[in-house]
Amino acid sequence: MESEGYAVVVAVGAPTVPPPRVAPILIPGSLIPVQLAPPLRRAVAWLVDVVPFVLLGIGAVVLVQGTKVWHGIEHGLVTKDFDTKALGLPSVSLTQPPTGAQLLQLAALAGAVLLVFAGWVAYRVLLVSLTGQTAGKWLMGIAVVDAADPSRNPSLRQAFTRWLVPQGAGLVPLPMTGLAPYLWVLKDPKNQGGHDLAAKTLVVRRRR
Repeated sequence: MESEGYAVVVAVGAPTVPPPRVAPILIPGSLIPVQLAPPLRRAVAWLVDVVPFVLLGIGAVVLVQGTKVWHGIEHGLVTKDFDTKALGLPSVSLTQPPTGAQLLQLAALAGAVLLVFAGWVAYRVLLVSLTGQTAGKWLMGIAVVDAADPSRNPSLRQAFTRWLVPQGAGLVPLPMTGLAPYLWVLKDPKNQGGHDLAAKTLVVRRRR
């Protein structure tokens, strides 16, 4: 019998078993050895999760505003500077209130974007809390666990904190700041990103 991610304890005199291919580690305070997920697997899982929602968000904006807004979207995704005129939005001020048609247009766009955003939050928070995995993590054979007890999935609070940290970093008006918490994985001895440290979670190997 072969074990990839967990140590096997046998009684004295019992038949021995082959050692795991990759040695697991024992988290302080926990009796369950785990095999940490490699950064590359985590990166691929992240892309699998993020890309469909980005495309869905772009599709929702284009559906409401038309294809003429594509240049504004492309520019805004890179620079975080969304030009309302390029997006086809009306110029609104105290001296120039929006018309009824403009209000309907703004409401339709806001509703489409919020619907996609709500789906993104539910996907990243509820799935991780309930199963420890998103679709990307499942495909890559990894999962998020409670760092204090790797036998448990993260709590709802942990999953929300883990989601919130990169979103908060992304609000800094500079390109690519939302990736900063993820890049900490490359430096941390337990492959924890800034979001993992804040939420007290680990990402480990899990067989599909």
